[in-house]
Amino acid sequence: MAEVELLKAEVRPQTGTGEARRLRSRGRVPAVLYGHGVAPRHIHLDGHQLEVMLSHHVGEVMMVQMQIGDEKPVTVLIKEVQHDPLTDRPIHVDLLVVKSGERVKIKVPVELAGEPVGVREQGGVLEQLQHEVEIECLPEDVLEFVRVDVSGLGVDEHITLGDLPLPSDRYRIMGDRSAALATVVPPRVTEEVAAEGEAAVPEEPEVISEKKAEERSAEETPGD
Repeated sequence: MAEVELLKAEVRPQTGTGEARRLRSRGRVPAVLYGHGVAPRHIHLDGHQLEVMLSHHVGEVMMVQMQIGDEKPVTVLIKEVQHDPLTDRPIHVDLLVVKSGERVKIKVPVELAGEPVGVREQGGVLEQLQHEVEIECLPEDVLEFVRVDVSGLGVDEHITLGDLPLPSDRYRIMGDRSAALATVVPPRVTEEVAAEGEAAVPEEPEVISEKKAEERSAEETPGD
């Protein structure tokens, strides 16, 4: 697990779209803190501090210490970060209060490592079918991402969620463990050759009908 950092926040007395827009104009990011049967708390974070923190990590799901105003810091999980579609800057954060010994469910990115033999030697194409996996674990075991080696994959071979290198005594993979995660598909040479063959077929010559042939013959015959 990555080093736990301190994230400072302030209480957000008002909610709504207008208030959220005003906060963002001041460089703040609206957020919601929830968990353990307590009513959700509406807070806001320093946008620059949040961006710097996220930039130091591969994934955005991480454990941090949260201090709201002058309150005692608590351990929270950054569970989801929403980004502006144009600037990619954070615009909203969901945070979950966690306690040691209580398992949490999180979604983490999946990274593929290595060049498959099916790509290197057989001209295949590597396709990643799922880019994240949902797991259940203790807070101290939270991962930023999961890396899986695909260098042994040949053409028409695949790896599944169950192949992820996660110790079963610490992590529970949610969903179908037999679901394909990545595969190497055959090269698309056949399709390309067929397309080139179609392009090379010459156009059929114009067929002159019997009537047009007679008219042309009459025009070529000298008059009286």
